[in-house]
Amino acid sequence: MTRGVQTAVGDPPSCALRLRLWREQCGSPPDRVLAELTRELQRPYPASAIRQRLATGDGLDAPFAVTIITACHRFALLPGAPDLASWRHWLARTPAPPAAEPASAGDLPPIGPDGIPPAVFEAGNSLPREGLMADAVRFWEELLPVATERLGAEHPDTLTVRNNLAWSLGRNGDPVRALAGLRELLPARRRALGPDAVNTLATMHGIATWQFETGDHDGGIAALRALVEEYERVLGPDARDTLNTRLTLAGRLGESGPPTVAVAGLEAVLKDYQRVLGPDHPETLDARLELAGWRAEAGDLPGARADVRRLIAAYRRVLGAGHHDTLWARFLGADLRSRAGDRPGAAGEMRALLDDALTRLDDGHPEADDVRAAIAEWQSA
Repeated sequence: MTRGVQTAVGDPPSCALRLRLWREQCGSPPDRVLAELTRELQRPYPASAIRQRLATGDGLDAPFAVTIITACHRFALLPGAPDLASWRHWLARTPAPPAAEPASAGDLPPIGPDGIPPAVFEAGNSLPREGLMADAVRFWEELLPVATERLGAEHPDTLTVRNNLAWSLGRNGDPVRALAGLRELLPARRRALGPDAVNTLATMHGIATWQFETGDHDGGIAALRALVEEYERVLGPDARDTLNTRLTLAGRLGESGPPTVAVAGLEAVLKDYQRVLGPDHPETLDARLELAGWRAEAGDLPGARADVRRLIAAYRRVLGAGHHDTLWARFLGADLRSRAGDRPGAAGEMRALLDDALTRLDDGHPEADDVRAAIAEWQSA
């Protein structure tokens, strides 16, 4: 019932749209790039304020745009740099690019004693969010030898590059190499960071994830159980990572056993979400939605539908009608209505939901595409 990997809160706007645009049409008119950027930034900033600042050159309070665009230009992410004259009022606010030959695919960033510039990680992490999986693999593969040479094989930033490469390989359809990469990374992180470091534990979580993807369900379950124990020991039973791993474990147990096992596990962890985070925290609502889905799988369709109706109202109140999680709750509500025998009524709900998802996409919210894809799959079933 899990929807998929959740992106971190506060992800910066993606550079992938401009990267794709410049790859295909280097020398694209600046006004087109400006228009696309304005659209992408509508999520964190009011559209009217962005347009005004773009027009006047006043810049943004938190200039993600200049960080990402400068990274693309300076760090050789593009075969042929575009003319960035329109951005000079922003580029002037960042360190000047080093004097060098025109950028090439292998001319990656200047890495100093402080490590890899955050903009490089932001640029690379934006690629899988836009579905550019092969580009992400290439990005981290090219960066890894540079980081290893300049920082050392077990510098924390080099290990982060190895982690990102492994995940990119998995998302690009190679879970076996992803699992192997993370298994090789784990002892290096234990040596460099310590066995109790957050990133070391995160590597253990990644290994469990790709064990499931390679078909090793029993190994994945064992790994998650061990990870829950580690999180409880290191971070405590009420830590978010502990709660989230228990949630994942409950769902995975339901996939291989009776759905009632998932229901029991989710009911237990939900009480802790409510106690630790409060009843209206978005993660508490997500746990309730997961539980509703498994209650339906366990045969309690009326109870699940009632839970989802209450959840939709809560999501609208807490996050807003157009939020991604609100759309997902509506999708589950429509699906359960169909499973209860009202396919025509469910189809009407799906049509309305599709209109709202497409509006979100048009407004520059690419995460709504998975809702659109789920509706298309439902409609074709």
